[in-house]
Amino acid sequence: MSKMRILFCLGLFMATATLAICYSMKDMAPTASSTEFASLSPDTPYRGPLDDCLQNSIIYGFKSRLKSECATNYVHFTSEKANPQSALTYQGAVKIASFNLFHLGDNQAPIKNLKLMATIMNQWDLVGAQEMMPLPQEWSGDNQKIFRLVNTSGNGFTFPDDKWEAMAPGYLRLLEELQDLDNNWSLILQPMPEGEGSSGEMAGFYYRANKVTLKEWDYCPQDGTYDIKTSRRLGNYGCVVQVPTETRRLMSRVGFTAYFQSGTFDFAAVTTHVRFRPADSAADLQAQKDILCAKHEDPAKCSPTKDEVGRFFEVSALLAESEKIRRAAGDRDIIYSGDLNLQDDKKSKGMWNATLNFAPGFAITQTQLTTLSVKSGKLVSNYDHFILDGQNTSECSLESAKAFDFTSFENSNTPVFQAIKESMTLQGQQALKQQYRDRLDKIAKFQAGKKNAPDSIRGLSEKELADFSDGYERALKRMSENKYGVLMEQLSDHIPVEISCKTPPRDDD
Repeated sequence: MSKMRILFCLGLFMATATLAICYSMKDMAPTASSTEFASLSPDTPYRGPLDDCLQNSIIYGFKSRLKSECATNYVHFTSEKANPQSALTYQGAVKIASFNLFHLGDNQAPIKNLKLMATIMNQWDLVGAQEMMPLPQEWSGDNQKIFRLVNTSGNGFTFPDDKWEAMAPGYLRLLEELQDLDNNWSLILQPMPEGEGSSGEMAGFYYRANKVTLKEWDYCPQDGTYDIKTSRRLGNYGCVVQVPTETRRLMSRVGFTAYFQSGTFDFAAVTTHVRFRPADSAADLQAQKDILCAKHEDPAKCSPTKDEVGRFFEVSALLAESEKIRRAAGDRDIIYSGDLNLQDDKKSKGMWNATLNFAPGFAITQTQLTTLSVKSGKLVSNYDHFILDGQNTSECSLESAKAFDFTSFENSNTPVFQAIKESMTLQGQQALKQQYRDRLDKIAKFQAGKKNAPDSIRGLSEKELADFSDGYERALKRMSENKYGVLMEQLSDHIPVEISCKTPPRDDD
C-alpha cells in the first residue's frame, strides 16, 4: 500500500443532494512526521477508521474497554480484558463466518439491531465483515472539531455532561455489543474507506481473541506498521491486499487481509466486497476481460456480461496474490471470503474456472442463496462464498460451508432464533426505535463560539431530534412490508455464511 495511490471519496450528505469529495493519499513513512500525520487540522478530510482510532479514547466513551492501535496498514481495536495468549494453545473447533453488514454505520440503515447482530455473530470465532461504513460527514466533521476542542484545550476542557459522547461509528458500536457477550471480541480493519459510492466502505475481521489471535508476517509494508499516535512500532498483522498498481487501477475495492493463529492452525484470511457496478470506461472493461479470458479454457467462448466482468476480475486479482501471500507467510493456508456479487451455478462455471485458474487448487464453496429480496419476499442469489484450497487447508471442511439462514427463524427455538423472533414483533420493533431515541439524549455536537463566547459542546437540537425520529419512522414503515423488510433493516440484506475448521495435532506448514 505504501507504493500505491488509493482514491478515497468522502460523502457529504445533504438534504437535497449527495456531493462526493474525493482525494488521494500516499502512506506516510514512520518518521517524526507521524505526529503531524496524527493531527486533525480544520482542513483535514475525514479518513474513516484512522481518525476514529485517534479519537477513540477521547470522545467515543470507550475508555474503560477499548484500546486501539492506529497504523496506515490497519486499525485495531481490542479489550484490555482480552486473553490472546490462550489462543496460542487453543485446541478444538474454529468457526469462521463471512457477513455483509449492509451499510453498517451510515444513514441508509438508521435502526440497526446491533445487539441482535452481535448475538448472531457470537456463534463464531472469526467473522470476515464487509460494508462497514465511515461516519457520514455531518457527524465526522463535528467529531473532529470536538476532538480538537477536548484534546488541545489548555484549560482541560471536558464534556459538559458525563453522559454525553460523540456519535461513534457503527462498527465500533457493534464491537461494544460483542464485548458485552465476550470481552475477547476484537476488530482489525482497513484504515481508510475505498470503493464505489460517495463515502466508500471498509472490510475487516471481528475475532474472538482467546481462540484466534493475530500473528506477524512479512506480506504487508513495514513502513505502515507504526502507530501514528506515538510512532511506536506495531505488529505487522494486516493490510489491504497488495495487488500491483496496474491491477489496482482496474479495481473498485481490493479487500483486506490479516494473518491469524488458533493453536497449531495459522492461516491468512482475506475478506472483500467485490464491486457491484461495472467500470465506467470501455477500455477498462476490455482490459478486465482480456486478463480474465487469457485464463479461460476456450478464450473464444469467454463472454462475461458487462456487470460480471469487473466482479470476476476483482476475484481473480485477489487469487493471483495467493503465492505471494504464501511465500510471505511461509504458510499455505489462505481462506478467502466475502460478498462476491457472483453466483456459483451452472451458467457461471466457465467464468469461475477461468477465475480459479489464477490460483490452482482453490475452489469456491457454498451455493445456498444468501441475498434478501423484500420485493419478492424470498432469498434470491448466492453471492456470499468462501474460496480455499481444500488440500492445503485440510483443517477446514469444504463440505461444512453453508449459509446461516436467519430468515428461517420460525423453524427453531434456539436462543439465536428466539432473539430474532422477538425482534420481529411490533413490540420488538417499537422497543428498538425507543432505544435509539433514548440514545440521542447522550449524543454531543460541536457548537462554534460567537463573538466573545468560546467554542463548546451541546446536545442535539429539537430539529435534529425530529430528523432522527423521522428517519426511524421511515425505517419502521419499510419494516412493515414483510419479514424480509424487518430483517434487512435490523440485520442485513445478506445472510452470513459459515465454515468449520479445527486445530490439527501439529502445524502442517
